Amino acid sequence: EAELERYQLVRRRKFEYIEKIDGKSVNILKGLELHHNVFSEIEQAQILESVFLLRDLGRLGRLRSKTYSEPSKWMRGKGRITIQCGCCYNFATDRKGNPPGILRRDQVDPLPRVIKNMIKKLVFWKVLPATCIPNSCIINIYEERDCIPPHIDHHDFLRPFSTVSLA
Repeated sequence: EAELERYQLVRRRKFEYIEKIDGKSVNILKGLELHHNVFSEIEQAQILESVFLLRDLGRLGRLRSKTYSEPSKWMRGKGRITIQCGCCYNFATDRKGNPPGILRRDQVDPLPRVIKNMIKKLVFWKVLPATCIPNSCIINIYEERDCIPPHIDHHDFLRPFSTVSLA
């Protein structure tokens, strides 16, 4: 019953913006949805605690090398801690000449239990379709004023994909 009450707090918003493409009206935001209140404050605290534990393990070198990266800050607002689980993604052409995309030969740590639990809840509450259950994630940890430039995620990632933001 408590879960049903929580579910009723979830707010969903779909987006629409029509543009003419090849003479046809197209909703260029089709599929974009915003869901509020999916995770309770207690759940968010537990998720953040787990993420910061992963960060600490990464800093100690206790995760696979490609799982954790923390670039040196070269300018305010530029940079973020990145934790990759499930698959290794190359954000830019690397020293070996590998282009951006999923690096199928490189290993990273598997999805942590907290992420698996989040996915189960998102599928159970129909935020994510049961036909497209994520098997990987990228966790970005930003400091105040950090950002990444606007971008389109690489075609290697199947659609739909989800973003969970916690403050």
